[in-house]
Amino acid sequence: MPGLAQRNIARFRSQLKSLGFTYDWECEISTIEPEYYKWTQWNFLHLLKRGLACQAEVPVNWCPALGTVLANEEVVDGVSERGGHPVIRKPMRQWILQITAYADRLLEDLDDLNRLESVKECKGRLGIP
Repeated sequence: MPGLAQRNIARFRSQLKSLGFTYDWECEISTIEPEYYKWTQWNFLHLLKRGLACQAEVPVNWCPALGTVLANEEVVDGVSERGGHPVIRKPMRQWILQITAYADRLLEDLDDLNRLESVKECKGRLGIP
């Protein structure tokens, strides 16, 4: 019997089909499959070996009611966007990627990508103006 994630994926796929959406389902990516996440793990290990990933105690937006950390965008006036639950700032051990350490290389390689200019303009997220 398939697990919860597989059942949810099948249900979502069924809902999309019933709405008349047409996708090339052969190109579907499932992030729960080892064939997918092995590359995420491979990338992370390479970042770790090069000193570009480390653990640090950093302040996060913690929502006790939801039992999760929220992004800044998910906190509005001190409450969770989803449900309006109180959110507190608390230190928590997190994996940190040292993006600014390789930001120049990323910016240089953007010119070689076949992407929309608006995507390339997001370079501010790399910590570089």
